[in-house]
Amino acid sequence: MTPSVEFLTYALSALTIVAEAGIIVIALSVIFHKKGEWIVHRILRMHAPAVAFFISLFAVLASLFYSEVAGFPPCSLCVVQRVFMFPLPFILLYAWLGGSRRTEGVALLAAIIGSGVAAYNWFVQLGGNTFIPCPTSGESCARIFFIMFGYVTIPVMSLTAFALIAATLAAGRVHRHKN
Repeated sequence: MTPSVEFLTYALSALTIVAEAGIIVIALSVIFHKKGEWIVHRILRMHAPAVAFFISLFAVLASLFYSEVAGFPPCSLCVVQRVFMFPLPFILLYAWLGGSRRTEGVALLAAIIGSGVAAYNWFVQLGGNTFIPCPTSGESCARIFFIMFGYVTIPVMSLTAFALIAATLAAGRVHRHKN
């Protein structure tokens, strides 16, 4: 890894941990909603599609950085994750600007399915038994290009981004319905 790729990988890995903490804060905001109005409630109630849009855009740019700049070829599971992540900025931008709650539902479903694929990819990287085999040609789904902070890999970053998008959209719906 070049020094610039290494630096950005370190920064993105740290942001992954911050995003994971964000998922916990969002979950707590839903659980303890009746204890009082948190700023998280107001933000998610009014701006969940916008927040999710920026998360998805950042995730797409990070994915392109690793494949196009760092030169890490995506495996078949990474390609499937991209199928679910790459349309999300467009879907969420429409939901944000058009105000369509149905569109948020489509984005939420894509984020949940993408989370499942990313979790499976991480499971394969951890040495789990593959019940959906990777193709013999191309990049191995078990290959680890880097590991930061003892567990952050590309599938962990992807899983965190999908989970944060899903948590943001789901909590936004919950907070809108509770008021």
